[in-house]
Formats: sequence, C-alpha cells, structure tokens
Amino acid sequence: MSVINALTVTEALKTILTRYPDLEEARIERGEPVNQDASRTPWVGVYKVAQRHEVAWVGSGRAARRTLVDVLVVCQESDARGGEDTENRLDVLVAAVVDAILADETLGTGLATTELRVQYADARQEESGLFQEAGLFLTFVTQ
Repeated sequence: MSVINALTVTEALKTILTRYPDLEEARIERGEPVNQDASRTPWVGVYKVAQRHEVAWVGSGRAARRTLVDVLVVCQESDARGGEDTENRLDVLVAAVVDAILADETLGTGLATTELRVQYADARQEESGLFQEAGLFLTFVTQ
C-alpha cells in the first residue's frame, strides 16, 4: 500500500493549475478562505476535503488498502455586463481547469483520478459585483 498525504495532492494540483497557460490570468490559491470579492476574479481555490484508507481486497493485511483523497476546486468568475456573460466566463474557466487536470490525471504523484464532477452554484451579488462559482469535486486514489 502506498499512503499519500492529502497535502501532497493539493500542492501538486495548485502547481499544475498555476503552470497551465490558459489559467495564467487566474488567481490560484490553496487553503485560503473562499474569495468573496468579485474584483479578484478569475479565481481558483484548491481545498482538501477528505482522506480515506479503504480495503482494496480482503485478506492481505495492510497492503490490501488504498488511499483515496477527495479535493474541492472552487472556480469563480464575474462580469459587469450581467449573469449570462458571467456564466460564459465561468464555463471557460472551468474548462481550462478540467483541461489542466486531464493533461496529467496523476498530478505527477502516481495517483489515478477516479472522479471529476462539476457542480454549479447560484450567482450572487456582492458589494464588489456579481459573480458565479462552480465546484469541481475530485477523487484521487493510490494505484
């Protein structure tokens, strides 16, 4: 069994996103409070959610376990022209984040990506402007 720390995953993910050319204008942060300021978009936050050690097969002791790391990537965008334009910009940002992850699903760590799901949140109006966000839920597993 290969145990991996969730910190290793979030650090690797931030590095990959930071180096991805289509994300060069985005603020990419790890472990920071979720952005509340529309003027700081495009914004991407990387968070560890859970780490599990599950039985992979019965009867082989410690070697029969695998480590699963759940990660949340929050993507935010804004546009002064309104909701539809903000949604369009958010979709471009989400697509770039997904492309960056799929370009190296192991994150250079030897893990396998077993889940990548996008969930969109409602638009919200803050003092700094309208913005929308999406959460990318990912699960990485030791191979």
